Amino acid sequence: MKRLLGAALIGAAASVPVAAEPITAERLMTHIRILADDSYEGREAGTPGGERAEAYILDAFAKAGLRPGAGSSWRQTIDIVARTPVATRLAFSRNGTAVALPADSIVLTGADTAVDLATAPVLFAGYATEPELAGISVKDAVVAMLQGQPPESRSVGSWQDRRQALLDAGAAAVIHVEPADRPWDAAAKRSQRVIAPGNDAFGPARGPMSHAAATVLLGRTMLGAAARRGFRARRLPLTVSGQVTTRIDQIDPANIVGMVKGSGDGREPVVMMSHWDHTGICRPPGAPDRICNGAIDNASGIAVLIETAREIAAGPKPVRDIYFLATALEEAGGFLGATAFAQRPAEPRPVAVLNVDTIAIHPRGLPVAIIGRGRFPSLDRVIDATSRQLGRKVDLDDEANVMIERQDGWAFTKLGIPSVMASGSFSDMKLLTAYLGTTYHQPNDDLKQKIEIGGAVEDADLHVALLRALADPKIYPTP
Repeated sequence: MKRLLGAALIGAAASVPVAAEPITAERLMTHIRILADDSYEGREAGTPGGERAEAYILDAFAKAGLRPGAGSSWRQTIDIVARTPVATRLAFSRNGTAVALPADSIVLTGADTAVDLATAPVLFAGYATEPELAGISVKDAVVAMLQGQPPESRSVGSWQDRRQALLDAGAAAVIHVEPADRPWDAAAKRSQRVIAPGNDAFGPARGPMSHAAATVLLGRTMLGAAARRGFRARRLPLTVSGQVTTRIDQIDPANIVGMVKGSGDGREPVVMMSHWDHTGICRPPGAPDRICNGAIDNASGIAVLIETAREIAAGPKPVRDIYFLATALEEAGGFLGATAFAQRPAEPRPVAVLNVDTIAIHPRGLPVAIIGRGRFPSLDRVIDATSRQLGRKVDLDDEANVMIERQDGWAFTKLGIPSVMASGSFSDMKLLTAYLGTTYHQPNDDLKQKIEIGGAVEDADLHVALLRALADPKIYPTP
């Protein structure tokens, strides 16, 4: 099978004409410089900067030779409610004695403009996994939980999914504890605008608590115990009363969707996607740099998406339709833009989805690693064979799967739609971890930093070859 696949890819590559204008570092950097400029104000969805990003990508898709991919439109608008916390007034009591927390250390957002909490019990759920919650009722309780993933190898869903499960089970509010190494001012600023679908079961109230406040409320010992295997959720000798007030607005950000029409019947599309949004004006007034520009995350991914689209549109007509999807609302939590596309009614189900995110962090020459390796073996085989055909090494381990639930592709994967990320960025997890621990979601992810673009050029060429292979049913049969 592998030999046949390799031979098919060689034949396909031989028949593909060389594009007149290949993808270059300068072409990618041109897009990055524009999208990460301060005038785009960090590209937060539903803001003027976000609207500028939408307009730029739409224009770039049209110039690349794509046709509209959201019916007759380029824009797949998403019905979204934006909630802005106005005030969180909570009074905690431990065994009848008031507990003093640091000022402004909890920021809750309510489903309605005013949510009252009347002497609610407090429960600590750890990471809120099913084993931790076994035998515990959260109904009418205010539940504190840790943000992020537990120290387990098995999939337990995203922390946002686990939070929503608590709210669906009747929790009066869910408060997630921010990690100790994350600046509270940045977390509090991100919480000043909470995005959710218009039909979302938002739950009464939810939001973050600083790690300093959690240490006072829960104690270092309990926080430490919850970070280890075997922790069980427990009710605490605490109650809380108060009110959460919220401003509620309607916004309509959009996925920008272009396509190359194939010669087939259109029933088995291939999708390449990348999110255009970032976290916007992410620091309070008076900060030396208030804008999180998102040059690497994810202007770099959008640059690769646009340039790959240009190459595909200029090449031979594929058999399968190929969609190029610039998603909104990846940073809002819940992968709302990707989910809106994945769940489109009466639309054909994709046979393969390639996501591109945070791609400009590695040099040329690194092996190709897959986020999602092992989930969809037939897709893995095409990626591995195509990578080798281009002279690239392949990283066969599944170490990068730790990121599988932290990217837009998860919206497709959890529906059983083959979706992966393929890049040299994920073959060196130390490189990725270093970025995530320093520049990620910070104001210095901007144009002043040195952007390593060589690996992104290589990955763009890889995605051109991958799309051509995946759009050919002889190379990639219906999975």
